[in-house]
Amino acid sequence: MKLNTFLNVNAVSLAPPVATDVSAFMAMTQVVLAKVILFNRKRQGEVCKITVDDYKKKGKAQNSDAELSLTDFERTLLKVFDRVEIRGKRGRTVPLLLTDEVTSWTDTLVAARTTFINTNNPYLFASNGEHSHFRGSDALRKFSVDCGAKKPELLTSTRLRKQIASLAQVVCLNENELDSLATFMGHDLRVHTHFYTLPLDVMQIARISKLFLAAEQGKISDFAGKPVR
Repeated sequence: MKLNTFLNVNAVSLAPPVATDVSAFMAMTQVVLAKVILFNRKRQGEVCKITVDDYKKKGKAQNSDAELSLTDFERTLLKVFDRVEIRGKRGRTVPLLLTDEVTSWTDTLVAARTTFINTNNPYLFASNGEHSHFRGSDALRKFSVDCGAKKPELLTSTRLRKQIASLAQVVCLNENELDSLATFMGHDLRVHTHFYTLPLDVMQIARISKLFLAAEQGKISDFAGKPVR
C-alpha cells in the first residue's frame, strides 16, 4: 500500500510538466511502468516490453449478452478497465488491466514521446536509445526504497505474483475463477480446461479485477470465505 500510494502521488505531480521536461517524462515513464506491474502482478520482463502499438489496441470488454449475468458492480468495472494484450512467457498472450487513471497517465506519455524518444523506438516504456526501454525490476527496486517500505527487498514482481496467488486461496475462488486467474497471470497452475460461462475478456475485467483492487487497497480480508462475485 505504501508503494501504491507513493506511485500515485508521484504520477499526479509529474504529469503536468511531462510534455516539456525530459526529466519529468523519464520519471513518469518509470512510475507508470511500476504501477502497471504492481497492479497486475505481472512479470516485469513482460510489462517493460509492451509496445506503443500494443497499447493503442487497448479496449474495454464489449458483450451485452454476457453482461446480463454480472452484478451491477461488475458491469461498472467493465467501464473502468481497459484491457491490453501483450506477449508473455513461452509466447502465450497475456492481458493487462489498466484503470482510467493509468490510461490517462499513459496517454500523456504517448502524446509527449515524440519530443524525447527516438521515433524508431517501439517500446511504450522507452528510455534513451533507439531500441531501449526501462527495466521493471529497476523501477520497482528504486520506488520500493523511496516509498519507505520496511522491507523494500520483498517488493519484487516475482514476490508480488506469489502474493496474489496465495491470497486467491483466501477468497474461495471456484474452479472457473481459478482458471481465469491462472490464465490472466500466465501461470501453469494446471492443464486448463476452458469452459467459461463468460467470454474471457469479460471474466478477467469484471471478476478478477476485484481481487487486484482488494489487494491494492489492503482489503483482501473482505473476501475471506466468499466467492469473488
